[in-house]
Amino acid sequence: MGKLTRIGWTRLDGLVAEIGSDGLLEMVCGRVTEDEDLTDISRSLEIPYSVLWRWLSDSGRMQDYENSLKARADRVAHEVLRISDSATDENTQSSKLQVESRKWLASKWDRDRYGESSKVQMDVRYQVDLAGALLEAEERRNRLRNVVVDNETGEVV
Repeated sequence: MGKLTRIGWTRLDGLVAEIGSDGLLEMVCGRVTEDEDLTDISRSLEIPYSVLWRWLSDSGRMQDYENSLKARADRVAHEVLRISDSATDENTQSSKLQVESRKWLASKWDRDRYGESSKVQMDVRYQVDLAGALLEAEERRNRLRNVVVDNETGEVV
């Protein structure tokens, strides 16, 4: 572990001692929901990004982080409507870029609600002619009755 990483873990341990693990998690997730990314948060906390990421990945904290991204996706989806509604002839291109960027991010942060659906639904139906199948089976059985197999070679005699 490098010196910077050790310092980062020491800083993180100090924050956990000061506000508690739940408090730190709540603060980080709240800031993510309000449009900050982990890079900015780690810089402001003076913790390397890799340390903050590993801490979030540990002990089930990642689920809280993912939930904050889903809340952020919901907020961004509402923002898309405001951007679209306020578009004018002069800013159509920039508004379109803003909308597309936000739609893409929302689709990654909350795939269930805003992602492209790639589920394929199949309904396979086929009919079996039971009477015909029974007749074919009976014919095969009758043909096999007349077949003699050499037990030593396995050949039909």
